[in-house]
Amino acid sequence: MNMIKAEWKHLMHNRKMRIVVFAVILIPLIYAGIFLRGAWDPYGNADQLPVAVANEDKPADYEGETLNIGDETIANLKKNDELNWTFTSEKQARQGVKDGDYYMAVVIPGNFSEHAATVFDEHPEKMELDYYTNPGMNYTAGQISEQAAEGLYEEIADSVTGEYAQAMLTQLGDIEEGLQDGSDGAGELKKGNEELESNLAVLSDSTLTFRDGLEEAADGSGNIERNMSSAADGAEELNEGVHAYTSSAGDLNEGIQQYVQGAGSLDTGVQKYTGAAGNLNSGVQQYTAGVNELDRGIQSFSSGTQELGNGLEQYTSGTEELEAGLIQQREGTQELAAYNDELTSGSRALADGLQEAAPGMRALNEEVQAAASEAEALSNIDSSSVEAAVDDVMKDIRQEAGSSSKEADQLTETLRSIADQKNSSTDIEGKAEAEEALLVLSDAVDRLEASDSSSSAPEQVASLINNTSADLTEEQEQILLQEAENTETSQSSLNKDEVTEAVQQMAAALDALSAPETSGAAEAAASGLEAAEALERSQNQILSMTENSSLVSQITTILPDISGDASFDKVTALASSTEELSEGLDELSDGASVLQGSLEDYTQGVEKLDEGAQTLAEGAGSLTSQSNALLTGADQITEASAELAEGSRQLAGQSAGLSEGAQAFEDNGEGLAEGSAELAGSGGELTEGGRALASSGSDLNKGAGSLTEGLPQLQQALQSLNTGLVDLQDGSVDLASGTDELQEGAGSLVNGAGDLSGELADGAGDIRAVGTGNENSDMFSSPLLLGEHELSSVPNYGHAMAPYMMAVALFLGSVIFCLLYPVKQPETLPSSGIAWWLSKFSILLPVSILQAVVMAGVVLWMGVDVQSTGLVFLTAVVSALAFMAIVQFFAVVFGNPGRFIVLILMILQLVAAGGTMPVELLNHFFQQINPFLPMTYTVSAYREAIFLGGSITTELLILTGIFVIFHTASIFYFTWKAKRYEPEPVSSSS
Repeated sequence: MNMIKAEWKHLMHNRKMRIVVFAVILIPLIYAGIFLRGAWDPYGNADQLPVAVANEDKPADYEGETLNIGDETIANLKKNDELNWTFTSEKQARQGVKDGDYYMAVVIPGNFSEHAATVFDEHPEKMELDYYTNPGMNYTAGQISEQAAEGLYEEIADSVTGEYAQAMLTQLGDIEEGLQDGSDGAGELKKGNEELESNLAVLSDSTLTFRDGLEEAADGSGNIERNMSSAADGAEELNEGVHAYTSSAGDLNEGIQQYVQGAGSLDTGVQKYTGAAGNLNSGVQQYTAGVNELDRGIQSFSSGTQELGNGLEQYTSGTEELEAGLIQQREGTQELAAYNDELTSGSRALADGLQEAAPGMRALNEEVQAAASEAEALSNIDSSSVEAAVDDVMKDIRQEAGSSSKEADQLTETLRSIADQKNSSTDIEGKAEAEEALLVLSDAVDRLEASDSSSSAPEQVASLINNTSADLTEEQEQILLQEAENTETSQSSLNKDEVTEAVQQMAAALDALSAPETSGAAEAAASGLEAAEALERSQNQILSMTENSSLVSQITTILPDISGDASFDKVTALASSTEELSEGLDELSDGASVLQGSLEDYTQGVEKLDEGAQTLAEGAGSLTSQSNALLTGADQITEASAELAEGSRQLAGQSAGLSEGAQAFEDNGEGLAEGSAELAGSGGELTEGGRALASSGSDLNKGAGSLTEGLPQLQQALQSLNTGLVDLQDGSVDLASGTDELQEGAGSLVNGAGDLSGELADGAGDIRAVGTGNENSDMFSSPLLLGEHELSSVPNYGHAMAPYMMAVALFLGSVIFCLLYPVKQPETLPSSGIAWWLSKFSILLPVSILQAVVMAGVVLWMGVDVQSTGLVFLTAVVSALAFMAIVQFFAVVFGNPGRFIVLILMILQLVAAGGTMPVELLNHFFQQINPFLPMTYTVSAYREAIFLGGSITTELLILTGIFVIFHTASIFYFTWKAKRYEPEPVSSSS
């Protein structure tokens, strides 16, 4: 208690401190009162805000009226005192904003009204109102100016929309008048259609009467047409009498004409005879030339047949060499048998295979004979089938010859491998394949030998030419004989014995290789190589012969001319021989294919070599058998070419007599032509006399003819008239029908016109019912009313800022008091911490209450309307006590740093308390600290007490809690400090 007395005694006796306390009590009043009074109603002085307006608009025509929105806007602004409007030019207005003379400049452009008039155009252009602001001069003034510009925009938009609406309503009136006129016109149309309908009825009746008259006219025309028949009969009798008079002269003239025509025909026939004789002579000459060409062709054919025979002889020789080579190869094989026991069994298998091939060869011979017996059936086959078959045979020959050549090459390579590996005792895997190849080649040689019995190709072709009944030229005969001789020459060049010998030599070489002794193995291998090379040469000859020979193609070319002849049997026999040759070559190709496989694997063993030798023997046999077939075919071709040459010579001998007869025929035709020309000359004189006789009766005949011709024309005219009347009658019927339909359509038109008149009248009535006054145009321009319902009333800016400024003023008063008054320094020695706190609190309490009461009373006196005066004073007192507790705590505990902290807290509350704008619009940081600031609850309590009238219990409890917490903390500090207190020099700032 003593400390409280000492504190008050110090205050009362210290004049300076009393002034400080009194001044601090007025701080909230001064701050809040001056700020609120200065900005009490700033928008109430908006009429003093200078704004420039420049009108550059030009009038425009719109729906027949003058539209001048710019002048109308200026007139309205002159009646508006919301802002200080100054009307000037665009240049001065924009420069004034830049210089700061105006806060905003509004410019109405020159095309403002013009664009407004394009509302109903295809591409309307919007009006543009330009305004210029300079926020750097004053942001609030810029905001006010923008709001004014938006208001001006809305006002102009409403005005223009009203103009649009008025124009549309005016047009509706015009439409109503047009619809009424249309209704009246539809009524007149209905009347006219009624008259048309009645007139159409009269027209329909008249059409029926006209149709009856046409029927009577048609009957009269028919009677006239029937009577014209009798007149025509009389005229015909007259014409016959005239013709009887002139008939004698006509008959004479006709006889003369026939005589002249006969003479001319005779002359023409003689000329044709003479021309035919010349053509016959020319044809005989062409025929003679063709026979000569046939003879030359046959000679060429005979030459070719000889070449074919030579080739076949070479082929037979090659076959014999092949057989010899096979024998040598077999001997070499027996000598190499010491390297492998399996070579012996392979040789036996080769012998067995050759024996088994013999029945096959006999069967082949039987098939050839059967094919020969069926040659007669080939005469029924067309030339195209025969040609295709021959082509297939030659194709097979070439393929099989190529395959045999490959087999021979492989066998040669196999034997070379045997020679190179004669000292090896383990590499014997090629024996089996060699034996198999030799077997196939042996069989082919046998088939070649069987073909020797056939006749030669030249003989066959000569026989074909002699026995054929077709007309072959000499050149064709020579070509066939020449190709047959070439074929026989090529076949003869193939030495059959050489091929057979080569196959046997290879077999002998294989046997030698299979023998137990190793001596002579090298010689056997060398012999086998020689046999294989001979076989390869023969095979190449066969391939060359089949590729180069054109005998078959020549035969198939001439075949259509001789297919029906008895000589076709020769061609059949030749084709059979060719098929036999193809079959033989097939066997040879099989052997060569097996031999090729043995050459690839021969280095793996002697066993496959023995099989390859066997196959080679079969191929050599096939070559031998087919060589006979080739020789036979060549002999047949030679015989056929001889026969063909003989026929050509006979044709050449007869052609000379034929040429002499044609020349005599041509000479006799010249004398006949001269006599025919003299006869034609005498006929001309006779014709002139006949013409003179016929001219005397022509005039009479013309008169009778004119009468006869005129009557039919008159009859045709009457028929045309009758037809026209019928058509006119039909047209009248159609007219009557059309009139009925038109009458029905007129009735429908009358009904439609009535309906149209009614509908147009109804439409005019509906438009007439539409309001077109000013109220209606206002409704178009401003169809919406904005209904504002305020739950609380804030008359002006001063009222809006009062809660915020009153809270700031109280906090500022607490800060200034704690800065000027010694809230910590005791006036006497502290007896306890609570006594120390009470001595200071006894001063803080009345000062806080006086600050709150004085500020609140003055604010209310200034005219702030509140919901509850008591709540306003209660909020002010509780807030002042809470603020003083906060500031005193930081000033006592921390001294001057604490006062600095309090200043920072006040600055944060100025922004984050939400006094000027919603908290939601603040920065995120300030939104987060807003609930922890005491001024937040003071501002909220003031708003409830002044504007809203709601409860402030929550706010008061929070502020009371702040008061209790900070004073409790101060008590603890004073208690702690009193125990350690040491007197300090008295300082007015402490």
